[in-house]
Amino acid sequence: MANEVYNIVGEVASLSFGIMIVILMLFTRPRITFVYKLCSIGLTLSVIANAINIVIIKAAGSFQEDNFLLLGALMIAFIVIYFFIIALLFSYISFLSAYRRKSAFLINIMIFIVAIAYTWFAVSKFTTGEILVAKDGVVELYIFEKFLIYTAFIESFMSVVITIIDYDNLSKIVKKTVFFFFTFNLIILQLQYLFYPHIFISITYMLPFALFYIVFHANPHDELMGSQDKSSFETMMRQDKVAGKNVLYMFIKVPRLTNFDFLGDNNFVYLHTARCTRKLENLGYGITIFNLGYGEFAIRFSNRYFIDTNKITGKVVEILNEFIEFEESNTIYRLVVMDAKKVNFDPYRARMLFLYILENKIEDDFSSMSYIIRASDYDAFEKEERILSVLRDISYERNLNDERVICYAQPIFDVDSKSFRTAEALMRLKVGDYIIGPDKFISLAEKNGYIHTLTCIMLNKVCRVIKQLEDQGYDFDGITINCSAIEFSSKNMYKQLFKIIFDNKIQISHIRMELTESALFTHSSNVISNMKKLNEAGVIFYLDDFGTGYSNFERVRDYPFNIIKFDKSLLYAAVRNDNMSNVMSTMVNMFKAEGCKTLVEGVENDYQNKVSLNNGFDFIQGYRYAVPEPIEALENYFKKY
Repeated sequence: MANEVYNIVGEVASLSFGIMIVILMLFTRPRITFVYKLCSIGLTLSVIANAINIVIIKAAGSFQEDNFLLLGALMIAFIVIYFFIIALLFSYISFLSAYRRKSAFLINIMIFIVAIAYTWFAVSKFTTGEILVAKDGVVELYIFEKFLIYTAFIESFMSVVITIIDYDNLSKIVKKTVFFFFTFNLIILQLQYLFYPHIFISITYMLPFALFYIVFHANPHDELMGSQDKSSFETMMRQDKVAGKNVLYMFIKVPRLTNFDFLGDNNFVYLHTARCTRKLENLGYGITIFNLGYGEFAIRFSNRYFIDTNKITGKVVEILNEFIEFEESNTIYRLVVMDAKKVNFDPYRARMLFLYILENKIEDDFSSMSYIIRASDYDAFEKEERILSVLRDISYERNLNDERVICYAQPIFDVDSKSFRTAEALMRLKVGDYIIGPDKFISLAEKNGYIHTLTCIMLNKVCRVIKQLEDQGYDFDGITINCSAIEFSSKNMYKQLFKIIFDNKIQISHIRMELTESALFTHSSNVISNMKKLNEAGVIFYLDDFGTGYSNFERVRDYPFNIIKFDKSLLYAAVRNDNMSNVMSTMVNMFKAEGCKTLVEGVENDYQNKVSLNNGFDFIQGYRYAVPEPIEALENYFKKY
């Protein structure tokens, strides 16, 4: 009877499709993003509403007086669920924008206002008897369906409006999906209006949720490797955190597979790698494999409590060794085993820890290695991360007066005048409640591109102190700052340094700069160009740590150095060995013959001081004369005119 009055083919097809998507959702691993819960609940409610609507249509087509209350109850249930569906759909589309997630309260207010209007309209239709009208054994559903059509149209219109408002904050795929959804719904709603009593209204909410699930949450699996992608890995790690799971993660890097993602699925390397992953999966222990891209993989073991870490690592190593032996003799791997709890299940920090271990704990670049991270490694990584966080923040802010960069200075003894006329500025970094020395952060700053900001801050702070000393009438020759080889390798770097010096309005000859020998062999033409520009303007240059690098006298002559600073290791060797003392004396005389002055560092006692004086050094630096102090203390060492 129902089929003779109302056509429900569209409703049945929609329900079948919805059930299929829900099953797919339950038996796969979707990407659990911010909006996933809205999608999953919306899809589930859509299936329920679709089923109720089919029952309503069937009951309406063969209406009996005894079923009047039941039919009314079903309609009310459907209307309530339907509102939640359209509210979830609108919320989902709104929160596809990260910007809108910050204004969730506003979205909820909008939904609340619509809820009031929706409830008022539905109640009015019920109380006037317009929705539930029976005639000749059939309940007329025209007003009911018309109410649903108008509501769906309003929701679609609101969704597209908020998408347009937030257009610049949405990705292309989101915009395309939303506009497709709006256009599709508009067409279906128009067709529903025109072709009543053919009823297929459920398509307008079932299909959008299914579409959003497929586009944004269905995790792609590699059908041959069985691996999931990087997004799935990130989702899984976050799920582990929420569930409080104690799982084991292994990270593997195979340099030869760097271009793995660009190989076809019939490529020999690809197929052999797939065979390797099959063996790994067969180990059991609830294994999930992730292809992170560019030759990096992750393995997750869910049953951590039943795993002997050393034993399972050994089994994985056996499989990997079989893989590289079958592959090529020059193929190597890096295997790192970690406890994800130690990095708070943060995918980014987990990978950073992986790279930290590769750089600091695996020394042989030509052999395959495996490493199980120890408690001390986590502590060392945390310390480095805290330092990097401070460096990153300093670099982003670019505040030349940043208080986290602390300026110390060590006065340098002038042998001729028997007084202190220069000093070396020494950088310290404040990390939380601690102050750390340059050995803890300079290499990190250089490696991560933060060093130039630190140099500019140090130069500015030194210039400010120089300005104060000049204004107060102190007689001194200058203060040196250490510069990185990486900076001087950058073309036109001198311009930025000039700006800081000129902005502070100091005598430029009071600024001195130190460069290590290693700087001379990195983009040497740029280094020479920057040095000459600064030197011609009056900046004095020191060659720092002479004797620890290449120590090529002829090479050094090509650069405009004014003072050669001998490393303390040469002094200590000269103290122990007379022949080495003679060699050092000869080098001092050679530099003096070239018009350079010489300085020795690391002088801590009277005998080292005597050796330094006997070898003819012009300047002596070390604890024997002065210790590093806050730069403001230089007033205690320099004299006034």
